[in-house]
Amino acid sequence: MTFMIEKNVPMPTSSKPGAPNKGYDILLTRMKVGDSVVVPRSALASIRSYAKKLGCEIATRKVDQYKRRVWMLQKETV
Repeated sequence: MTFMIEKNVPMPTSSKPGAPNKGYDILLTRMKVGDSVVVPRSALASIRSYAKKLGCEIATRKVDQYKRRVWMLQKETV
């Protein structure tokens, strides 16, 4: 198979703004060290990702089969 490399082709704007954040970034921003919140288990990957981006250290523990508690351990100060 042969590919042709092209130069100076403008990239179209995306019609999709990306994955929805569901407010997890706002949640983590508002939490203070020592605060905790119960979230759906399905949200953990997104919350961990946002915590890493924001420079936060979090801990999670199982509440039940479908829920997890997230604690804010440390926040990056700017």
